[in-house]
Amino acid sequence: MSLLRIDAAAVEWRASRAIVHAVVQGHASIGRNGFSSILLAAVLVAPLVLGAQNWRWGVSVGLGAGIPLALLALMWWGFLISSMTQQNHATSKLVPGLATRSLRLLVLAYVVVATVLTALFACAGSPVLPTLVGVCTVLTYLATMVVFPRVGMVFCAMLLVLVPLALAKLGPASMAQWFSVQRLAGLGSVFCLLTGWALLRRLSRSPWPHSAPRPDHLTVAARPANGVYARVLLRDCARADGGALLLHALGPQARMSGSWLLGPQAGSWLVCAMGLSGICLAFPVPGLARPGVAIGPLSVALCMALQLQAIVPHSLIRTFYRNRSEQSLVRLTPRAPNAGALNGVLGRALLRELALCWAGTSLLILALAFLLGASGTQVLRLVPACCLGIVASAMALRDYAARGSVARDVAPGYALRLITSLAMVDAALLGTPGNAAWWVIGVLVMLASAGWARHRWARMVASPPAFPAGRMP
Repeated sequence: MSLLRIDAAAVEWRASRAIVHAVVQGHASIGRNGFSSILLAAVLVAPLVLGAQNWRWGVSVGLGAGIPLALLALMWWGFLISSMTQQNHATSKLVPGLATRSLRLLVLAYVVVATVLTALFACAGSPVLPTLVGVCTVLTYLATMVVFPRVGMVFCAMLLVLVPLALAKLGPASMAQWFSVQRLAGLGSVFCLLTGWALLRRLSRSPWPHSAPRPDHLTVAARPANGVYARVLLRDCARADGGALLLHALGPQARMSGSWLLGPQAGSWLVCAMGLSGICLAFPVPGLARPGVAIGPLSVALCMALQLQAIVPHSLIRTFYRNRSEQSLVRLTPRAPNAGALNGVLGRALLRELALCWAGTSLLILALAFLLGASGTQVLRLVPACCLGIVASAMALRDYAARGSVARDVAPGYALRLITSLAMVDAALLGTPGNAAWWVIGVLVMLASAGWARHRWARMVASPPAFPAGRMP
């Protein structure tokens, strides 16, 4: 009997190792794990550096190892769930017991991550039970966004809309008193229990839910004839806009800069930034408000808005990749008739889409700063910070020309952009350096960003494989 148990445990171990190996290989196929290596190195180095400075080894180990390990664990937790849903959706009917094994592995990873992170933050002096509930809430919410994306979006919208409204009605002091640590822990426990029960019930059945993109012909057929997309298509046909028509050939989702899609997207991250501002104002983080530094709700909201602005061009490029498997039958090669001219037309259309996205999001960021209390001078000084979105557009153009779905340095680029945006936002809000020196720096930043984007666009146009010509009739 013991031999049978040992053999079953060995089989379970090999199956779990194969599932995890598929997750790692799937992530490595879209780019190296450089950001994971950086976080892992930070887990090992940060406690030693902090401990050498203050000799408080409990706090140094808890925060120095806990924060980068939390980022690493959350990133790979999302990769694990997403990869498992894809595997189970495709092969659960062919491999008996795959859903059960995957669910057991998810529960094991959930327990291990929650235990380790809670122990690390407890070493830094954090209360154990609220910390455990907070970690479990974040892990459960990420799983909900993958398995039940609409439910996750509803929860996010409720949080980010209700918090600023409650803050405006109750005030920071009353809201911080009402939302005590015990009440937040209770709400998080209820969320984890209810959502966890729903997740376990759904994932115990096969196949697992997976929201794969539909083929273009199904997407077009699903749209009503008098829908918004049909009107946009008729308008572009009437204008005889060659670049826009080539974008339509890539699929109906390619027109991201239209008001029918950019408006809801920009509005969603505008609400997100306002909600984060309300949360930071209601629950101030000790140690962030230092003399001479403008880190506060306004800075946090603007930095998050600048980060979300950088996501827009990558989202635009990602819509092209969803259709490239069907578009690859015909590609513009140097030997094709008028290949250079067609590449130029499509390249200019794509550049126009990115420019419209950047202009729209920049105006919304400046409007957000004005609504949150920034003066007119501070709003104008924020214009150079919006040029970080041009850098993100240049990276997206490079990725499209390189025929890679995800760049290897997108995540480190976001981290570097966060540090840069925080420094530029603080300088713009504090008024140091003066206006003359600041605008000299701003002009240099704008010229450098625009020049690099122009260089990446020129290289993209010179890369014919990056441009599918359209679907075969």
